[in-house]
Amino acid sequence: MKQWFRRRRAAPERPLTPAERLRAGELRRGCHVFLHRQRDRAIIASLFGGGIQFELDGEIADIDGLEPATLGAAACERFLASENRPMPQSVRKRKRTDWPAYRQSGCRSVAAFEREYLPVSMIGLNKANISVRLETEPLRDGVRLTVLCNPLATQRLGEELMKLRKYYLRWETA
Repeated sequence: MKQWFRRRRAAPERPLTPAERLRAGELRRGCHVFLHRQRDRAIIASLFGGGIQFELDGEIADIDGLEPATLGAAACERFLASENRPMPQSVRKRKRTDWPAYRQSGCRSVAAFEREYLPVSMIGLNKANISVRLETEPLRDGVRLTVLCNPLATQRLGEELMKLRKYYLRWETA
């Protein structure tokens, strides 16, 4: 008896493109970028979890010498590394001194870390994660600096992060 249908061959496995990796899953990806106020140093931590987001040890990039291309590439890598994971029990029992970005900084206290580093949140605008919102913490009178950017344009992403740092520090001292 003849078969009237053809069996489909499985497509060969290929690595996903960065755009396909962005759209994978139903999660608004995110990361925190901590820019040092005086030195050329950044700490970038991926965010995990669906509703409540948290940082994990080992999922942090530490960059010295802030070139826009390297800063943007590291931020994009940490952004793509974020995923939906259940919150481990160890995260629920953390103290402020267990904060992974703080420990990576080497500062003596959490207050010193918060004084020395400018936090910028990088959050996907929707579940497709094609655009991200870069946003600083509130300044005087509740003013926040916000920029929209493509996370895959690493050079531009690094330039926008450096501009946020520059204008935040200028606004803060005014």
